Amino acid sequence: MPAVVVWNTEVPAKFIATAKRGLANAAHAIESKMVDKLSTPGPPPSEAGSSPRIDTGMLVSSINAVEFNNGFKWRIGPTLPDGLHGAFLEFGTETMAPRPFVRPAYDEIRPRLVKMVAGG
Repeated sequence: MPAVVVWNTEVPAKFIATAKRGLANAAHAIESKMVDKLSTPGPPPSEAGSSPRIDTGMLVSSINAVEFNNGFKWRIGPTLPDGLHGAFLEFGTETMAPRPFVRPAYDEIRPRLVKMVAGG
């Protein structure tokens, strides 16, 4: 017969505070990496497959990390109306190849995420 594990719903406050702080650090690290990906000034336009270059600066200035669910959920990326422009760049359109900056930023931070959330 398998063992039954019961989760204690009273998680210590110190653990919760550490996890929230770690999630905030991870969110802001991804936000910062996205901004770094958009730090090359243009013109000329970026090559297909590479991160977009800065034209007006509106997209890069719209990138932020927003906390939800009392610090346990974060939305990281460009906000509207420039968020729509960011989506076109990230995924491409019928006439433009993708110029990703969100996924590459996450991919660079991902190996460190568990350690960041754990407070390290």
